Amino acid sequence: LSIDNLSKCRPITVNDNLNEWLRCNIKSYDYIIFIAPEDEHLQYEITKIIEDENIKKIASDSTTSDICSSKIKTYNNICDVLKIPTLKVEVDNICSDAISEFIDENKTCIIKPDDRTSSDFIYKIHSLTEFRKIIKLYKDEDIKVALLQKYIKGESISISAICSRDDSKIISINSQQITEQDDNKIAYNGCITPLNHPLKDEIIKTSKKIIKQIPGLYGFI
Repeated sequence: LSIDNLSKCRPITVNDNLNEWLRCNIKSYDYIIFIAPEDEHLQYEITKIIEDENIKKIASDSTTSDICSSKIKTYNNICDVLKIPTLKVEVDNICSDAISEFIDENKTCIIKPDDRTSSDFIYKIHSLTEFRKIIKLYKDEDIKVALLQKYIKGESISISAICSRDDSKIISINSQQITEQDDNKIAYNGCITPLNHPLKDEIIKTSKKIIKQIPGLYGFI
């Protein structure tokens, strides 16, 4: 597209249900690339609509979107490469003995919702009392499932990659700007890129292994 063509793009405001609008209008498009959060399976639902209507897309498939919209499913797919002590938590069915044992063994833990975006409702905890406080918050926010994981001290980084059907290229290593607030909440404040990290080769090698564990990844990730 030329700049002149781009200037003719028309934004569309959808006031009704987005999924219903897509089902009615998606056949008007030849190709689709979209950005959406994974909250409450929104990204998966949009991907599934596109696939059901046989419209071409520059994005991962719906099976992969389903996996990556769940922190538990994602971890279960990559745990052979990246091992972190992890416990699945059913918010409405807490086993205090198992939780207490996990926290005692790992000392400092991270608790995170299964299906929220970025750092939403992620906390660092050190005791069963702190855990129960967060669970009450999760119930208030209608969060059903969470992960409890051992806190691993170190620098927070991410990678950006381009994936084809049979290969991936790591295009940058990024420094994640993570802060811990007074209430132990973890906050994401953007990233700095590119990062020239001393473990660059190992990061790239491990990242490529992780990507291979979820073969439906496609496009920019």
